[in-house]
Order: sequence, then C-alpha cells, then structure tokens
Amino acid sequence: MRAQIEKILNQSKKLQAIINVDDKQERKNVIEFLNGLSAEVLTEFQKRLEATEPEKINKIRLLVVKELLAKQRVSEESVEAIKAEVEKKYDTNILHSWKSYFSLFLPLLYTEKLDSELIAIARDVISKTDLDKFAKYKTVDFDGANNFGADRAWIAIYNNKQSNQSSSLQLFIEFSGDQVTYGLRRHSEKGLQPLKQIFFSEFQYDQMISDLRIDAQAIVGDTEVQQPYRVWKISHGKTNVISDDDCDWLNRNHYISVGYDQEHNQRKKFLQMKQGDYFYLVRNQKIVLFAQIDDAKPEKTPDNFSNKNWVMRKYKPIKKLSDGFPSISVDGKEGWKPQNASSVNPVPEKSMTEFEAKILKPAFDLTLNDLNNKTYSLLNELTGVERIIMALNQIFYGPPGTGKTFNTVKAALKILENSNEPIGEFEEQKPRFDKFKSNGQIAFVTFHQSFSYEDFVEGIRAESNEGKLSYPVKDGVFKKLVIKARENQNQPYVLIIDEINRGNTSKIFGELITLIEKTKRAGEVEAVELTLPYSGDSFSVPNNLYIIGTMNTADRSLALIDTALRRRFDFIEMMPKAEEIKVSDIDGVDIKKLLTKINERIEALYDREHTIGHAFFMKLTEKSNVDDLAKIFRNNILPLLEEYFFEDWEKISQVLGKSAIYEEHKFSNLGPDFESLGKSYRRVDEKLKVPSTYQAIYQSASVDE
Repeated sequence: MRAQIEKILNQSKKLQAIINVDDKQERKNVIEFLNGLSAEVLTEFQKRLEATEPEKINKIRLLVVKELLAKQRVSEESVEAIKAEVEKKYDTNILHSWKSYFSLFLPLLYTEKLDSELIAIARDVISKTDLDKFAKYKTVDFDGANNFGADRAWIAIYNNKQSNQSSSLQLFIEFSGDQVTYGLRRHSEKGLQPLKQIFFSEFQYDQMISDLRIDAQAIVGDTEVQQPYRVWKISHGKTNVISDDDCDWLNRNHYISVGYDQEHNQRKKFLQMKQGDYFYLVRNQKIVLFAQIDDAKPEKTPDNFSNKNWVMRKYKPIKKLSDGFPSISVDGKEGWKPQNASSVNPVPEKSMTEFEAKILKPAFDLTLNDLNNKTYSLLNELTGVERIIMALNQIFYGPPGTGKTFNTVKAALKILENSNEPIGEFEEQKPRFDKFKSNGQIAFVTFHQSFSYEDFVEGIRAESNEGKLSYPVKDGVFKKLVIKARENQNQPYVLIIDEINRGNTSKIFGELITLIEKTKRAGEVEAVELTLPYSGDSFSVPNNLYIIGTMNTADRSLALIDTALRRRFDFIEMMPKAEEIKVSDIDGVDIKKLLTKINERIEALYDREHTIGHAFFMKLTEKSNVDDLAKIFRNNILPLLEEYFFEDWEKISQVLGKSAIYEEHKFSNLGPDFESLGKSYRRVDEKLKVPSTYQAIYQSASVDE
C-alpha cells in the first residue's frame, strides 16, 4: 500500500503548491497550470463538457478551454472577461461559491482521480485490523467533501451499525502534503488520544496497522447510536427535605435542586445532567412536572434558601400537573421510578419503552417520538401559556410563484402570535404582520450582490456636520434586531431575509454565521460570543430571535447553496400545487390541467426547480375571463419561459404544445442578403385572448410526450 499512499501524497503536494499561497498567487499558479495542459487533455475535457449542454460554471470552463485550444494560452484578464460574459446572462451571482480559481478549475487541476487508491487502502486496513464483519468506510479525495476541491484526502472507518461517520468513533487516516495522520477520533467528541502525524519518509504502513489494531476494538464496541438526550428522575422529596416555601421559590423560578456533599453519588449524578436532557419531577409522592434542562452548568442556591450549599439547575417546563400523578400507580422501585427513595437517577436506555408506557404517556400524554422530533409545546416561563416550538432558522425555497411570501407571513405570525395556525385568510393576516413590523418585532431585508456586512451587522459611515467629517460606527439591521431581542427576552422577534441566496453569505454574515446556530446561541451549552470588528462590542444571538429566509430556486439550485447556510437552516420546499388554485374553469379553460401540463414539460426539458408556481393564478376569481388569463401569461408565465429557455424557441414551443403562441419569423423576408441569418420567433399576443390557445396546451401532446 506504500505506493498508493505515495501517489496520493504526491497529488496533495501538487495541489498545495498551487493553493497554499495568497489569492493573487493562487490565480497566477492556476493560470500557469492551465497553460501547461496538453491539447489532448483539453480536447477530451471539451468533448465531455459539450456533451452535457453546459451552463453557468461549466460554461465558463468550456469557454476557457476553447480559448486555450485556439490561442495556446489564457491570462487572468481573459479568464475574468469570460467569467463576466457568462455571468451577465444570469440574474444571480453564479460565482458565489466559486470565487477561487482552484475551485473553478478543479476538474482540470485534478484529472487523475485517486478514489480507487483510497478505497483499496480502506479495505486493506479493515481486513488487517479484523474489522471485516464490523466496519464500513467513507473516503474523500481531492474533490473535497462538497466538490469544491481540497488539498488533502482522508479515510474514515466506523461501525457498520452507525448511520454516518461524523457522529461515530472512527479510525481516521488523512493524507496531506508529505505527512500521514491517523488514529481514533470522533468529530463531536474531544478527549480521545491525539492523532499521530508522521512524515512519509519515516512512515511505516505496518506500524500504522499495528497502532490501528489497538483502536479497532473501540470501533467494534461503538454500536450505540449517539443519543442526543437522556431522561432523568428528580425528586424534591417531602416537606422535611425541601420546605414548601423553598419548593414554591424553585417552581416560580424554574429550578430543581439537590443537596448532599460534593462527593456524594446523587450530587455527582445531578451535575452530569446536560443541557437538553429531560426529567420528570416527584414531590410528596406525586409526579408533578416534565421539563428540559436549560443551563450548561449548575448554580448555588440563593442566600434566602433554607438549605445552604445545595446546587440548582435551570429548566424549561413542558407539562405541569396541578393535581399530580400518583407515584404509587407506577409499579416497581428501580432507581428511575418515582417510588425509589433516590433524588436523582437516569432512565436506562433499556427501560425507555417502559418509562414511556408507565410515566411519559399516562402522566403527560407525550411519547418518545415527541421527544425525538420535538413535536411538543413548551410552557412560557412568565405567562404559563404554551409556546409553539418553531425552527430558529428556516428557509422557504422553491420556483417562482409557489407561495414563499405567503408562507413567510404565516410563519412569522405563528411565532409572534404563538399559534399553530394563524387566524383568518391572508388578507386578514397581512395587516397583523404589518403591525408587528411597525412595532419593531419584524425586520425585513432583501439580500443582493451589493449587500454587505456593513449593511447587515455594523460598519463605518461617513457623516458631515457643519463641514466636518466624522466616521461613526452604525448598526446594521441584524445587530439592531439582536439588541432588541436581548433587551426583551420574553418577546419573540423575526428577521425575514428575502432572496437569501442572492447575497454573498460569507461576506454578509462574516464570523457571525456560527452564532445563529441553535447550539451556539446565548445560554446554550456551546454558546459563542464574539467581539465585533468595528465597535468592539461583545456579540451573541439570543434564542428569541428567529430568522426566516426565502429562496427562488430558478435563480439558484439548492445544491449550489453555501454549505455554511445549508447546515444552519431548516429548508422547507415550496413546490407548485395546482390543486390550490381556487378557480377551475375560465371561459372553458381548465386552469389546473393547464398549469400541471406546463410544469410536467418544464421538468422533462429543464428541471423541477424551474417549474411555475400556482400563486400566479390565485388572483383569478369566478368573475375572471380569458383576458385576465392573458394578462397572467403575458406578464408572468411567458417571460419566465423566455428566461428559462433563452433563445431556445423549440423548447418553449414544446412546453406550450400546439398553442402556437410564438410564430416563426424568417429574415429572408427582408431580401436575399438576409437569408443566411436564419429565423427568429415572435409572440402573437392576439392568440392570448382566445380560450382555444390555452386548451391546446394541455389537450395536445408535445414533441417529447
């Protein structure tokens, strides 16, 4: 295997020589590499691209290759000119994720794929560490995990009962430059022994196998899928343990508490509870509460508390039982059951089904499924009313006209009105939405290519006062809303980002992209606080700030969205729904059939991300006629088709069937000098006023059907 490893390391060194420099030198290195490619390699690459009808990034690659073949060289200036030429054909920034020349021209920089070598090494390691029956592997070559390129390759070997390597114990082997790094690791866990990093000149494959054989037993034993939470029994005993006054104080302020000295086993268990764990509470032989731990570490009891030196944990209540659920109704006295005298005990994994059947369901009307999927409601800390759980960060994505704006209003009202289903139709909901916006609970912003960190977070702005210039730091829309949310922790706030995919995410959010994650928000166990670069303010994002984005997939495929954005948002698909259209018939035209047929053809000829939404037709009523339909086609549908299938009139005609909305126009009509120019197509607006035009779209078969 040494030869395969050497081959992989040599490729890594070649790529590192290109990219382990500043941006300017990287571009220079890539241009030099491209100019050194043979005509044979370029011709083969050209053939592969042309066979796919390249668009966007592949179009840029194809034009660069063509210039290389024609002129034997390219320059940075000529590459930038090609990028600009292709990019201007699109409304969105198609180069958002392809800023570096390394990513842009990776298919030419890394042509001899090495995945087979990585797979051979992975299989050999599995065999020689006796993991054949227990393990599977994942390899990532120099294409990188997200296909944007990498200067290193790696192998992860993990238990075959685990669903993915990222949360599993793994034998990890990385090849970078002239070094091999290996050992036992888990992405989500620290504290394992450090990985060994060895220069290839000193590397011994047999020694690596010997070292990994020791770690292999940990892989065999890693069969338990990582549980994101545990469930505990907590007891506040009777009045002789915690007085009624102390217990009332704990209940009002949402704390649980235990005593004992620091070395006592019950106190140690209490400290082991993690933020996000669940517990049920017993008091006076009754089950009275089900809740979730809401702090990262315990606190000492206050001075007015009778029991000094006890420790407390903050919680979020889920269900309170005013009358209590009798402990005696749960048979058995195991440590996790209410009749056991212990104050703290976890419910063992093997007993979770019994816990669900005897306590969770009968006492709280909840299931383990509810806990796993978080399909329950929290009790509001101050008012006692239930607060609906909503994703902190979500993006509604889909083709044009699929109701993204409508659902944004609805989602905002769900959060702000704490309602599963906002009252009334959209016309009634929108004024309430606008009122929340005017009182500062909703902020609205549209991302675009020029939108920056300074607009979103903070930046320096020049101001003139009596002829004197000053440069104060001005807060952006995001920072302003965060400050409001921090000052009013019991009131939800919503930031709506329209066209979120059109902005440069890394440029706009900067280092703050991490802070919006649920686990990194203020108060969470992994909370992160950063210092802002202009003001020097400490900055974190509270849990009462929700972010809702919209994304038009016709502008940009979901597959191309910035990875940092994808990992931090829930993506909710909004696709065309012809059944949502209120009116079925307009002057004999079946609107639902019409839209369905158009979208079936678009999906066949292009893709589902460029279909046409039902919202364009929602304005039609029983009183509408073919003129109203013509207006929708003229102003919305036809412009979209002309954009999707730019100058490809044959495909547009296929989508529209035999409606003949577009007519062929030959330039030969202008005289013999124009015959060689071929033909173009013109829209016949008069046909839009005739019902049979639309009927022909869904009653006839297109060329491809």
